[in-house]
Amino acid sequence: GCTGCRVTEILLNDRVEEDQIEPAIDAFYDGGFVAAWIGDLECASGKGVFVRCFDEDGVPRGPATIIDRMTGEVTRVNVASATDGRFAVAWVVGEGVYMQRFDEACLMSARTVFVGTEEETDKGAPGIRYTPSGDFRLVWREGNWNDTATDPDHCIDSMLVDRDTAEQGVPTSLYCTYDAIRYPKLAV
Repeated sequence: GCTGCRVTEILLNDRVEEDQIEPAIDAFYDGGFVAAWIGDLECASGKGVFVRCFDEDGVPRGPATIIDRMTGEVTRVNVASATDGRFAVAWVVGEGVYMQRFDEACLMSARTVFVGTEEETDKGAPGIRYTPSGDFRLVWREGNWNDTATDPDHCIDSMLVDRDTAEQGVPTSLYCTYDAIRYPKLAV
């Protein structure tokens, strides 16, 4: 048990009548936190990726922000914060992995990072972490679900993204296997 601990339920989003799934949360060094999730769009059909920042008492720093309005199926979302209050959110739509950076005031940067699609592969389960240098590392699962493949066809891929310019490094396969890979985790 926890002696003297305070447990408080915090409402991430004001719109409780729609579906909201796949929440991801990461803490800021000042005690606050950021939450990201997939939710129904209010004025249109389909899903969107939402984000909202909170202070150390769980009070929202502003309204929930829609990062992206999806035309495909959103399957996963992940979030990572840096020591200076910046953060990034990664998500999967169809066969593409996306990432959006935010500054310490919870404002979006102008450029969304996109890891291209290949028609024969399935990208999924994005993971993201800031590195000690302040850049961030994006990982995802990539698989060719063709059971007749003679080469390992399920991989964990990774890419380094520059902290200031969002310039992308070359995607690299970290590990490949014949077996299915579900949800890779990344720790820095």
